[in-house]
Amino acid sequence: MYRKFATNWYVGVCQQFQQIKLKSFNEFSEKTAPIYFQLDEGNSSGLGLGLLFDSRTNLLNPKPKEAYISVQAIGFAKVLGSDYRFALLDLDMRYYQKLTTKSLMAYQIFGQMRTPDAPYRMLGLLGGPMILRGYYQGRFRDNQLIASQFEYRWRFHKWFGLTAFGAVGNVFNFDNPEQSGALKSAAGLGLRILVDPQENSFMRFDFALSRNEDFGFYVSFGEAF
Repeated sequence: MYRKFATNWYVGVCQQFQQIKLKSFNEFSEKTAPIYFQLDEGNSSGLGLGLLFDSRTNLLNPKPKEAYISVQAIGFAKVLGSDYRFALLDLDMRYYQKLTTKSLMAYQIFGQMRTPDAPYRMLGLLGGPMILRGYYQGRFRDNQLIASQFEYRWRFHKWFGLTAFGAVGNVFNFDNPEQSGALKSAAGLGLRILVDPQENSFMRFDFALSRNEDFGFYVSFGEAF
């Protein structure tokens, strides 16, 4: 819940709640015990503050020279009904730069930080249809996440557009930095089909290939960011 205090600037209160119920874990063993206890039942309930800058006029298809910045800091505690005590900080920055009358470049920097006691389901995770397309969502997760991506968007016809995109990122833990592995990267191409001329909104068809030779095909309404 945000309140505007200046042109395109907002400040407000943020709340997150997640409940996990685990019926069974058939592969429980001494080796999988640490994962089992991370997946155990529990509530994550937190409250915090958010700062937002948003000059976009179309959330699904932003225009050149528009920008978006979101910072959220949330604390989770028993007094809020949480079974876990931890804190998180999320950052999302986006900018859209005009190239020609029919093309633009879109940039995004995305970060998530969690304190060491954060439960498994609340950790930062890479992959999926929005960030680092080409990786399965959640294949890589840890307490800290940093990623960036870009898109070249070209509208070559009234009803159609093409997109080329690339992304890099990783998850890591300050206590065990050696476990983060190599930097993850992915790239791909996409087709855009105009489905709502009045709102200038597209259907998105993306194919992405990751550095690990995984791939993903995504169909969605609106741009990835």
